[in-house]
Amino acid sequence: MFSVKEIIYSFFGNYFNEKDSNKDSNGKGTLERYNEIVGEDIDDVIIQHIEDMVKDNLDPQEMLSQFLSLRESSLGIDLTYFSTEKWRRKTIKYFPKWVRMKGTREGLDLMFGILGITVNSVTLSTSTFSFDDTNFDNPDRVFDMNCNNCVEYELALGNIGTLTPELKRAIENIIQFNQPINAKLLTWQGSFDNSFNLSFN
Repeated sequence: MFSVKEIIYSFFGNYFNEKDSNKDSNGKGTLERYNEIVGEDIDDVIIQHIEDMVKDNLDPQEMLSQFLSLRESSLGIDLTYFSTEKWRRKTIKYFPKWVRMKGTREGLDLMFGILGITVNSVTLSTSTFSFDDTNFDNPDRVFDMNCNNCVEYELALGNIGTLTPELKRAIENIIQFNQPINAKLLTWQGSFDNSFNLSFN
């Protein structure tokens, strides 16, 4: 690491050193001694903060707690179930990988797996795409519209445990995050500790 104290006065040139009549036994004038004090303070206090900037602001495992929300916001993270600082840091760390898997079965398996939830099945509904009939209002025949309807699908989850409002919100956030651009969730259902099934639209 370079020392600001050793180089700071060199930026002033020779003029002030030559004209300064208040030199010490080492030939250093008032301005040079003053700037060495400033440089020493920079070396001891400020430089360390600069060197720690990546660690304190970007490294998910080391960053300061007050920067977690900013980092989450910059990444577009909205997974409210992971509310503890430990899980927030893990989410920030792995979020770029999750983004690359977004909209895939693997993405669902990975994110639900963190909660201990299994994805039992993803069932796609079938739609007929062709020209409208003579009435031009057949709901299943939409080939001549601007774009095809999104494929509807159903999601079956297992090993959920006790469904709390917070966990339900987390499940819905994960589903929304992983929803493909050409698909629309019809319903999701799961088995819970109280041994009955529930479905949510």
